Amino acid sequence: MKMKHYHRANRLTALLCIFLMTVLCLPCFLLPVSAENDESAPGPDFPTRTDSPLYRKSVLFCGDSICEASTDDSILSTEGWAGRIGTVHDMDWKNVGLSGASVSTCRGNNRIIRQVKADPGKPYDILILHGGINDAWDVAPVGALTAGDCYDPAAFDPDTFAGAMEELLYSAKAYYPDAVTGYIINYRCYSGEHGVIADMEEYVAVTIAACEKWSIPYLDMYHDDDFCRGVLKADTTEYLFDHVHPNGAGYDLLAPVVEAWMEALLTPAAETETAAPPETAASVTTSPETVPPTCTEPAGSGCASVLTCTALLSLLAGAACLRRKRTE
Repeated sequence: MKMKHYHRANRLTALLCIFLMTVLCLPCFLLPVSAENDESAPGPDFPTRTDSPLYRKSVLFCGDSICEASTDDSILSTEGWAGRIGTVHDMDWKNVGLSGASVSTCRGNNRIIRQVKADPGKPYDILILHGGINDAWDVAPVGALTAGDCYDPAAFDPDTFAGAMEELLYSAKAYYPDAVTGYIINYRCYSGEHGVIADMEEYVAVTIAACEKWSIPYLDMYHDDDFCRGVLKADTTEYLFDHVHPNGAGYDLLAPVVEAWMEALLTPAAETETAAPPETAASVTTSPETVPPTCTEPAGSGCASVLTCTALLSLLAGAACLRRKRTE
């Protein structure tokens, strides 16, 4: 009776070991499958785009609080459209936009032109300007542009919006002569309660005229009613929490618009560049999500391989059988 009890204990011990090893090794069978099919697996929040003319270019963003993105409440600190675009394209980007900044002198020294002049030493590929909201907020005098053949900065009146626009564009060309410069005309704030923000037509008209005079390409979001009202819902507070400033979701909608426009600014130059020969194309960094999984990835998790688990189970089972025969 004692011998039978001993044999039964041996068998139970062997079965328990096999059960425990099976449980421990089970993830080795399941993890490779789940890792391959789990679309929510951790990855880069902003996969790098290497196929864009913006890729690894340098850019300086200047503007007011909308450019600064002081109201961007995204989980990630992406700094509005500047950060989103700069990150996605692995750009050398800098956003010096400042809350309250104006084009004219209506806000004293807090002017966008000071941002342009503050970092003149670096040869940026792109310079992006944005402004006008605070001038309309303070109902700054609109004024008039100088004659079409006048490019003398001494003739510009910075106390008016028109004169300050010319001064800004003149300075942009003077400080960054080799950069592609563009100007963003803000979306329309249909329900803006301050100054004449709800109707900035005069300021926008002067901005367009100034950009055309100084040969500066511009993005006119103000007159795109389909985008402003239909996509951005600028007549509500869904994406503009105070009818003026975007929240994080608002910047998610604005960034692709600015991005596509910026790509268009560089497209002519990009098309004339010599294409890389096929043998050098592999040197370009591949987006993480396109890298095929390798058979070595499961081992990186610290689990034993399937073969190792099987071998251990076989050894344990064999040892239990030998021990049983020895004791019978």
